[in-house]
Amino acid sequence: MKQPTRTPTIPEQIATQILDYIDHKQLQPGEKLPNERQLAEWLEVSRSAVREAIKTLNILQYVTSRQGEGTFVNHPPPFLLPSVVLQRCARAVELKQWHELFVLHVQMLTVQLCRFKAPGSPIAKDEALGWPSLLKWLQHESKEVKELGESFATCQHLYDVLQSSRYFAHTSALPIKKLNNAIENNDVPMINQLFLDVLLNSNNTEQP
Repeated sequence: MKQPTRTPTIPEQIATQILDYIDHKQLQPGEKLPNERQLAEWLEVSRSAVREAIKTLNILQYVTSRQGEGTFVNHPPPFLLPSVVLQRCARAVELKQWHELFVLHVQMLTVQLCRFKAPGSPIAKDEALGWPSLLKWLQHESKEVKELGESFATCQHLYDVLQSSRYFAHTSALPIKKLNNAIENNDVPMINQLFLDVLLNSNNTEQP
């Protein structure tokens, strides 16, 4: 059964409006936001509501507040929680960063598993399965290595949000057969090269 969509809180709704303001004004990292009073007037909400929204954006690393100086725009955070919490569509630059982070996390986890154990050849060899088949294998194998469980959770979370944005339709496919052979032979240099090729080819692919 499909779970009901969570309704964002008032501070989260205001935080989303502030992010829209940052986008509309094309504010760059390091630039200062209007003060609480100005934002409250612009959004037609109370200053206390703006204050809570700013706290939310600080926690999610979209902005940094400095006592006596004001609130400043940050670089987009290199993780997916903000868009999930705020139920806000990610910008193209964020998706690109998160895709790079996803590939690097999967690469790291794959290499670590090869070093922890001889994993054999459990990955499906159908190229069309790509990332899902690799993630299924990583999930199975990482259960046996306690230290890697959290790393897999990060990979899965990154994949889920990128998939929901249909980002993989515009990126280079994962060469699952070549990767499978590299894992069978515990060929770490080849594993690293294959993931690097995915990143390089995806960067050369025009995004929507």
